[in-house]
Amino acid sequence: MTQLHNFYMMIYIPLATFIYLGSSIRRTTNIVKKTALIETLGFLVLLWYSPVLQMVGSMIECFDDVELGWVLLADPNVSCVEGFSRTLVVYHALVICAVVGVGLPAIIFVTTRRLRSKGQLDAESMFAPIFEFYRSDAPYFESFHLLRKGLLILLVSIFSEPTSQSLGTLCTNLLFWAALERTEPMIHQPSSIFKGKSLFHLIERGAAMTTILGNLFALSGAFNPTNEDVETILGVLFTAVNLTFVTALFISFNRDLSNAVIIPYASELKIEQEVELGPSLSKNKLRTESLRVDVGKDIEALEATWIRTAASIASSTNEKEKRKMLGDQPFLRTKIYKAIRTRLLALDATDVEKGVARVVFEMDEFLGGMLVEGDEVGEGGALPGNHEE
Repeated sequence: MTQLHNFYMMIYIPLATFIYLGSSIRRTTNIVKKTALIETLGFLVLLWYSPVLQMVGSMIECFDDVELGWVLLADPNVSCVEGFSRTLVVYHALVICAVVGVGLPAIIFVTTRRLRSKGQLDAESMFAPIFEFYRSDAPYFESFHLLRKGLLILLVSIFSEPTSQSLGTLCTNLLFWAALERTEPMIHQPSSIFKGKSLFHLIERGAAMTTILGNLFALSGAFNPTNEDVETILGVLFTAVNLTFVTALFISFNRDLSNAVIIPYASELKIEQEVELGPSLSKNKLRTESLRVDVGKDIEALEATWIRTAASIASSTNEKEKRKMLGDQPFLRTKIYKAIRTRLLALDATDVEKGVARVVFEMDEFLGGMLVEGDEVGEGGALPGNHEE
């Protein structure tokens, strides 16, 4: 099998999969199944973006072999001589670059901005997996990530000379870093060590700066490839700085998570009776192990996230930081509503006493206690829509 076969397989097998998933979504009436299919389709499309562009890049560069003639650098068994086969490859490459390389980021950018203007940045959107980790001010930032990947792949494919590659990748990463710092797109996770800063933004900043420093070292090596001592010293400094920064972030992240709210549970061997719960969320809430299973780990994780975020907002003295956290709340609410609705729809309605009834009670208690700055979520804590089955 040659690189040419791999090229067409990388394009058409995923496309066939996307078409199949799309038709399954249209045919499916089950909400839970449809949601899962939509999320799967979005995940696979994003996963396909970089590999297909890398494959396109591998079909560009050719060289003149003494025996074989003008052939593909990635696979000398593939000819680059002008003809029907090469023309077909070029057309495919152009379409992929236009539709996938530029089109997909453009669709994400335009659609997420439109959703923001309509106030529809919620968990029910098929684009939710794309913007859920970004603040409502910058739901489009994933498009910048994709464009950066596409440009880096294109630069490496077009330029074979190390200096040109290093300069191109450096400029691309500097532009991305500037956009990151200007928008600060990540949802705000307050840090107890880095006061007023978001841990998620610091992680993204650290990754961007690491990439830029790597580009600078590569550029230095390209301009002066013989000075090994300087490269060694810079490499050691580069590693030391990164290790220090990563260690500080790791300590801060674990320190903050250690203070997270965890809903404890009582062993059913000790507590069999129903546990009385108040209307508000509490660190002292108890659930039996079987009830935790019925509620689900995903919902308990969202519950802990809500409590932790509410506590952070209440204790924050930085108004700017508080506004950022409050801005993340609407999406988190819809994410909780969706998770609860999905869980209730998946329950076995035949086991009312042990299955549906007590889980509905838990969900209603959770929603009834979702309070941030005196703003009660939902009306009476109830999930939008009827869930009194």
